[in-house]
This record gives sequence, C-alpha cells and structure tokens, in this order.
Amino acid sequence: MTFSRFPLRVGTRPSLLAQTMAAECMSALRAAVPGLAHEAAMKLVPISTSGEWRPDQGEQCLTHMGGHKGLFAKELQQALQSNVIDIAVHSLKDMENFSPKGLTLAAYLPRHDARDAFLSPFAATLDQLPQGSVVGTASVRRKAQLLAMRPDLQVVPLRGNVDTRLEKLWRGQVPAAVMAYAGLARLGHIDRVTSIIPVNQMVPAVGQGVIAMEIRESDEDIAAMMAEINHAETAVCVAAERAFVAALNGSCQTPIGGLATLEGDQITLTGFVASVDGTHQLRETRAAPRHEAANLGRHLAHDMLAKAPWWTP
Repeated sequence: MTFSRFPLRVGTRPSLLAQTMAAECMSALRAAVPGLAHEAAMKLVPISTSGEWRPDQGEQCLTHMGGHKGLFAKELQQALQSNVIDIAVHSLKDMENFSPKGLTLAAYLPRHDARDAFLSPFAATLDQLPQGSVVGTASVRRKAQLLAMRPDLQVVPLRGNVDTRLEKLWRGQVPAAVMAYAGLARLGHIDRVTSIIPVNQMVPAVGQGVIAMEIRESDEDIAAMMAEINHAETAVCVAAERAFVAALNGSCQTPIGGLATLEGDQITLTGFVASVDGTHQLRETRAAPRHEAANLGRHLAHDMLAKAPWWTP
C-alpha cells in the first residue's frame, strides 16, 4: 500500500477530546499501515467549527440560535473538499445523517461505552436528587428522557466542551449534569462519574461512543488505509442506527435515541422518540440478520411513526 502525499493531514476540532480521538485514529493507522509508522507521516490539523461554544453565548443551545449538530462537522468537511486535510475525525453523534457530495464516512473505530453518565456532588444517582433539582444538559434527547423519569426536575442547557461543563458543574452552576460516558472516559475523567444511567432508562444518541473518519470519495489510496482499521461490527450497528434516524427525518431539535448491538449474525436495535417535554415517548426494539441492518433501522422507524401521531420532526 503506497501513499505519495506525506504527511497525511488529519483534521479535527480543537478541543482536547477531539484531539484525543484523532490521536486514537492516528495510532490505529500507524499500527495497521506500515507506511504511516513514522511520526512525520501524519500531521494533526485542528480546525475550529461553528458549533464550538463561546462564553458570550451563555447557556443558549445551538437549536435556540438557529444552529444544528452539523455545525460541529461543517468546517472539517469544507477542509476536506478544499484539500486542506485528507481525513476528518468526528464524534459520530455530532454528525448529520448524510455526508456532503464527494465525501464519505470510510471507517469507524470500535465503539466505546455508549451510555450516558450522571454527575453530581450531591446525589449518587438520578433517583436520589431532591425534588425540583436542576440538571444540566444541552441534549433534547436527554432532556425528554430525564423529564419522563422525573417530571419534577428543571432541565437547563449546559454548553461547552467536556472540561468546560465539568468546571461549571463543580463550581456549582448546576447541582447535577448528564454527559456521554465515552467522552469522560477518553479524557480520564471516570472518577468524576457519579453513576452510569442504564440504557433501559436512557437510550443513547445515535452513534454515541463512535469515532468516525470521513474522506474524499476520490481518494482510493486513503480508503484502502481506512479499510485496514474499520471495525466491521461497529459499522453494522451504525448502519442500523443512522438508517433509523434518517427515516424519522430527525435532527438535533428532536428527541431521538437509537442503539444497536450485534451478537453473532443477529443485530438488535432499540429506538426512542419523544416530545421535547417528555410527556409523550415511545421505545421499541427489533432484531434482524446483520446483513439487514439498514432495513432494520428503516422498518423500526416506520413502525414507530405509526404509533406516535404526536411526533413532529
């Protein structure tokens, strides 16, 4: 396997978590592709995106400012299209359902723990929070499921990268928060996690815990390298989850969760949809052969839409 354009430019967001994920990808590539083993064969290129939180935004969610989760990927994708970088490293849960024209998601690393984590210096679990407590999260999916479990809670926006949100929590801006466990674990913050919320209580975001690599469709040599590190089981699960949310026509403004698991040749998908206030919610699980992963996602979405007349994407 040969590659003539050294160094291979790997783009990611400027946050510590994003650069940690990019380092995982680069390490996997060095281990799998002999031509990339040398330190100078790859170069990390941090690129700020429109989705980055700024203090002047306060705790406004992107959705309240007319934004969407694709803003965490847009500038990286533009850098790919303009040949500034060769690989874009993303947190899959922050991506839209489809890549822009000329780009493709070429590989996924093995999925980390997809569950959500509860963090609080005042309570060991969500159930132990006092009546009327405030919980911070920027996710409408988490908000809907929190309110379904505990209608008494006040769920407020909590923006910023992982370390920023941890700082806000521990200096008392909110008494509790819910965040993705995978990001906390990747940054070595497991000790900050008070408890992990089971998936039967809170269905994770589609793609949560998955690192994805996007490239130009025309770069066949890079695609061959990506094939060396692509985790097939994760790719199958992701296919089901992304087909599910695509069939729902969902966005970051709609409470949707989806988690697929693979056991042997059978894939099982749990889907979740809700109203923003959590008063309506629906959770369903279906299974199919692994080669039917995408169809499983679409069929589950269609079945759930028929049972949820209140659903508005």
